[in-house]
Amino acid sequence: MAGIYYNTKGEYVKTWLYTLSVFRNICAHYGRLYDRKLKITPKLFRRDRKRGIRNDTVFSALFVAGRLSKDNDEWGNFVTSLSALVERYEIVDLNLMGFPIQWEGVLRKGIS
Repeated sequence: MAGIYYNTKGEYVKTWLYTLSVFRNICAHYGRLYDRKLKITPKLFRRDRKRGIRNDTVFSALFVAGRLSKDNDEWGNFVTSLSALVERYEIVDLNLMGFPIQWEGVLRKGIS
């Protein structure tokens, strides 16, 4: 099924879904995301790791959410909204959440 819908092996999709489930629970129970290392991590492709994406960060959870998204317009709107939020709160250090320098482009390319 993972190969059909996401063009990848099931072992990847399984870790992505589990990571997002844990990530959702952190958010639902008002857990802190800032400067947090994830204990449950998604398996990333080698090319993604070479881009500097670490699998134990908030960014990695967002990245795999983009990979799983089937609605490119909706995902693009999310990335645009996140970018506006980041601009609004410039004091936030994105490095502490694992965001690479060109994070917006990475998230947008993650859906292709």
